[in-house]
Amino acid sequence: MKHSVDKCKVIHFGKNSSGIKDTMYGKPLEEVSSGKDSGVVVSKDLKVGKHCEEAYSKASQMLRLHSTPPLHLQGGPLSHSAKAT
Repeated sequence: MKHSVDKCKVIHFGKNSSGIKDTMYGKPLEEVSSGKDSGVVVSKDLKVGKHCEEAYSKASQMLRLHSTPPLHLQGGPLSHSAKAT
């Protein structure tokens, strides 16, 4: 089974590797400054900032989701406090 060249990317680490052009099956690979593998964000400079930003963003989204009261408690049409006329 062949790898999809369009889905493959390369990150160069080190000072002397920036001029290298990598290819697969004769096609050039896209060079990126960071990538995600097994849920961990790896950046070209090997700093954890990008990974922490994504983890914080994901956690914030989950907390906002849990902090929103269900519709029946917000006074909407399904609310128990709505009086039937």
